[in-house]
Amino acid sequence: MRKNTIIFILSTIVGLYALNYLYDFMIKKDTFNKVWWMNHIHDKNYDFAFLGNSRVYTMIRTDSLEKKWHQKGINISLDGSNLAQQYMLLYQFLKNGNTVKDLYLNIDFSNLEGKLDHELRVWCFLPYIYDDTIYSGIKACFGNRAFYWRYIPFYKNIEFNSRIGIFTVGNAIVNLEKKPFNKYGDFTNVSKHKGKIGVSYPANSIKPKAENVRQFEKILAICKEHQIKLHIYTAPMWKEVRDKYLNLPDIKSNYIVRLADKYGAEYHDYTNLSIADSANYFADNTHLNLKGVDAWMKYVEDFKK
Repeated sequence: MRKNTIIFILSTIVGLYALNYLYDFMIKKDTFNKVWWMNHIHDKNYDFAFLGNSRVYTMIRTDSLEKKWHQKGINISLDGSNLAQQYMLLYQFLKNGNTVKDLYLNIDFSNLEGKLDHELRVWCFLPYIYDDTIYSGIKACFGNRAFYWRYIPFYKNIEFNSRIGIFTVGNAIVNLEKKPFNKYGDFTNVSKHKGKIGVSYPANSIKPKAENVRQFEKILAICKEHQIKLHIYTAPMWKEVRDKYLNLPDIKSNYIVRLADKYGAEYHDYTNLSIADSANYFADNTHLNLKGVDAWMKYVEDFKK
């Protein structure tokens, strides 16, 4: 009886490890997800790249910039991502042998106080958690949960079954879902409609968290290490969102600009553009609609003069 129990336990463990390996292997073959798509890009040389959250993913047209600047570019941003995940995106991109001369990073003021343990996009990185740097980045945000995801076989796939479970493996095989982004990494279905905005927002002060600031500085440091010229900016947002922050001068001077200067980067604030004053340009409070992107890209094209 004891022998059968031991055999059952060992067989279960071996089976879980086998499933863990198989799922990770198949998921990494998929390109529907932006993180997994990027991991298929190796040994490419780019003149410029854009990094950030959905406000970069949906508000940049890399193909237009290539034509305007006569350079090769890519959009490595991820919707719903925070600073820790944006560092991991850049790390993985460079680890795969890719190079970039100029990196344009959008930082929103709220990035410095946002939740780093939000589950919205962490599952995208879990197939790569066996990389020590990726693991360290996830562990800094999720603590012991990262340990479970890495060391308990198949645990991560069970917890995020709807994201990295059997249906995702199936899609990697048959490719039923069409990618929502183009070959440059830009979102392709930007809304044409004016969103519901103009709501009153209570005034508040941003309270930067040490770990958020550390993740921001890690992006700065890896750019300096790889001799990438870093250009930091904040894209337009609805004026009432911008104006609710009471301590913007302090945030910009004592956190963003101070660290940018320390690592030889530059910073530009575009939240006061006239775009921010017209609701016709917005799909929601922080994302531009198609008309807004048209207007915003005219400013982006002037990033290089």
